[in-house]
Amino acid sequence: MRIIFLHIPKAGGTTFHSILEGYFDQEVIKKPSVENGFLDFEVVNQLSKEEKSKIRLIKGHIYYGIHKAFDDNIETKYISFLREPISRLTSHYFYAKSTPIHYLYNKINDGNITLEQYLLSDMSTELDNGQVRLISGIDSPINQCTNEHLEIAIRNIERDFVLCGTIEQFDSCLLLLKHKLNWNSYPFYKIMNQGAERKDIKLSEEVLEKVKIRNALAIQLYNKVSENLNAEISRYPKMNEELALFQKLNAEYSHSLNSKEEEIPQLKRLILFKLSAIKKAIKKFFRV
Repeated sequence: MRIIFLHIPKAGGTTFHSILEGYFDQEVIKKPSVENGFLDFEVVNQLSKEEKSKIRLIKGHIYYGIHKAFDDNIETKYISFLREPISRLTSHYFYAKSTPIHYLYNKINDGNITLEQYLLSDMSTELDNGQVRLISGIDSPINQCTNEHLEIAIRNIERDFVLCGTIEQFDSCLLLLKHKLNWNSYPFYKIMNQGAERKDIKLSEEVLEKVKIRNALAIQLYNKVSENLNAEISRYPKMNEELALFQKLNAEYSHSLNSKEEEIPQLKRLILFKLSAIKKAIKKFFRV
């Protein structure tokens, strides 16, 4: 199977990138050149047939549809994570404002744009139902995202996604993926690219209502995906028990990454930690 990770900005994607790299050979991970942080369909489309046949994972900020660049018999499926839309947009603002390489950095800082101004601006189509646009594969002009985009996004998820989860249920989604993709080990991780939590940020009621209206389709998509995800999780055998075990082991893994170990490649750290966990489990088993 070929996997395409459709990374929605500020929705846990950087952490999931590191997880995927623990399960795929680096030689078959394709990272095409980018413009404004998004992968270019044509870069993949123009690869030779032989080059395409080696690709088992594509990951990055991608619009749905890049699978059409492949005309082989390898099954190709998407994975993506949504985030509660207002929270995602707020995080998007602070990330763009503080990241010099971001394509909106200069516009925000040169214009002294506030969060509320940003959310109501036409600065980027990402601010207008961005999650719906990415998963529908249609990037219409600003303020022209329609119910058709939403219907197409839902249809794409039902047909072409192994999983479309939410970062609010990230760990449960990882266990579902472990089962669906037959991963033989737990997908341990350390949270990456996490912005500082801003509990003091509060939008005015007027602005919040306007942002909700403008992003009503993204909110509907998020609610639909959350509903379907909860139903799938409820069917997963012993999810609560396995989730508790996974979170305990992952906390130990994350804690084990001290400053010195940060210099070790992610895959090597993962292997060392999993071997240690397996040895502990075996010892415990024989003591019983």
